[in-house]
Amino acid sequence: MKKTDNLFFIQTIYILLLLSGCATVPPDITEPSSENTFIQEEHYISVLIAQYPGNPKLYLQRASLYSKHKLYPKAIQDCSTAIRLNPGLYEAFFLRGEMYYYMNHYSMAIKDFDRALMFNPKEPALYMLRGKTYLKMDQPHNALDNFISAEQLHYTASGLYYHLASTHYELNNYSTALEYCNKAVDVEPKQPEYYYLSGRIHYLQNEYDNALKSFDRMISLNRSDIRGYLALADVYAKQNQHKNAFAEYTRALEINPDSVHALTGKAAAAIHLKNYPAAEQAVERASKLAPDDIDLRLVRGILFYEQNLYSASIPELNAVIIADPGNYEARTKRAHALLQTSSFHTAIADLTVLIQNSPENGSFYLWRGMAYNGIKDPRSEDDLRKALALMPDNPDIYFELGIAGYNQDHDEDAIFNFSKAISLNNNLSNAYLYRGLIYAKTALEWALDDFNTCIKLDPDNMLAYSSRAHYFRNTMKFRQAIDDFSFILSRDPQNAEILYERGRTFLMINELDKALDDFNGALRIAPDTNEELKSRITHDIDALLRSLEQ
Repeated sequence: MKKTDNLFFIQTIYILLLLSGCATVPPDITEPSSENTFIQEEHYISVLIAQYPGNPKLYLQRASLYSKHKLYPKAIQDCSTAIRLNPGLYEAFFLRGEMYYYMNHYSMAIKDFDRALMFNPKEPALYMLRGKTYLKMDQPHNALDNFISAEQLHYTASGLYYHLASTHYELNNYSTALEYCNKAVDVEPKQPEYYYLSGRIHYLQNEYDNALKSFDRMISLNRSDIRGYLALADVYAKQNQHKNAFAEYTRALEINPDSVHALTGKAAAAIHLKNYPAAEQAVERASKLAPDDIDLRLVRGILFYEQNLYSASIPELNAVIIADPGNYEARTKRAHALLQTSSFHTAIADLTVLIQNSPENGSFYLWRGMAYNGIKDPRSEDDLRKALALMPDNPDIYFELGIAGYNQDHDEDAIFNFSKAISLNNNLSNAYLYRGLIYAKTALEWALDDFNTCIKLDPDNMLAYSSRAHYFRNTMKFRQAIDDFSFILSRDPQNAEILYERGRTFLMINELDKALDDFNGALRIAPDTNEELKSRITHDIDALLRSLEQ
């Protein structure tokens, strides 16, 4: 058939339709054929519109053509003309509302869907699309009402079941969501999106085995969707199967090497596996992509924390807590990091929040008791007693109770608690140290035994060497005292306090030149902020010089 004949044929059909007064939409001439291109189709309908400008269904037909080619503004214009010509043409409201939906003009779309439903309240597809629009407007309850209306009109498409499932999921109605998700799968069993939603629901209900099955099925249907691997990894991480989680995050990165989620998850799994080089590599790459990502900053903070880099971990954990004050993992790590860096007041503030949230966690009372001990606050004992009630026979609690007694000069209580800590853990080096410091007041031989034991257990404990040096000096064993002071200085040559104390020891055995050298050396390196030490050194230098002059 020639083009002119084709046009004549189409015109004839429309004239017959007009003459018959048929209420249906003109036949769809936009079906693809070898001769029917978009330009031709638009031309044919435009010719008819020019000849019959009062027919609203011709404008609706052209609007439908424009919509198929995503020419939404033109489709809206033709729908508006159709509505002006026939305000009761619900199909025009329906199509114009759909165009507004695709253009993200959701409020205008809702108005058109409302008008369309006034004319045809039994059209389930209208409820379906209005429900999807309400979802875009973040109104899940309104969306659910529309999806239920579509279902009541016996609309059984899997897409409806999926939207019912996803809306119930958003409203935390997980059991109902799963029922609809299963219905969607029954209708269309090869749609990976349905299995992804099913897996998410199982995950939130702690049904991890079922979640894994759903995500595995999703991956089998679409191996290029990174979400499946990420979801599998998240389940494994939740189950503390960190080796499996690490493998799945790695597979996800094969699909998208720049996935911050995958890089962050891989780093977290690597930390649990003590594979710090892999964690550092993943964190470094993620930091270049999204340095301020909160999940990444949490993992970065934990990585520093696990490597005892407490000062570096604190700023990362600060950022997490500012963004999410209820992140108790970050707050717990920060509290302990603050404790390790002697930021006792700030640690107490964090631990008070943690205790309010978890009053049965004995570790929080122990840590806060340690922080109170750090500032010599007697409230430490109350916290430590609470910790002991929750964690009986914990040697660290007895040690801190000993410190509380030591700070308050309650020597008998302190010795009892240090001895109890040692009986529970005879490798607790500092318990020997502090018990030795109390014994040094009266039981000197016992003090020496404790200092020696502490040094044997912890050869790098400089406080133990310093304490033993003072013990030796107090018992007139000056050379042994000098040896201990010298050992400390071999490790820390800028320690002005120890250099000064060695000088005083030299002074006691009348080695005045060595004493003067140590005093002058201590004065040179003593920090300007320590006026009290500098005053003592200056006083002893003046006294020594006067004695030399005499």
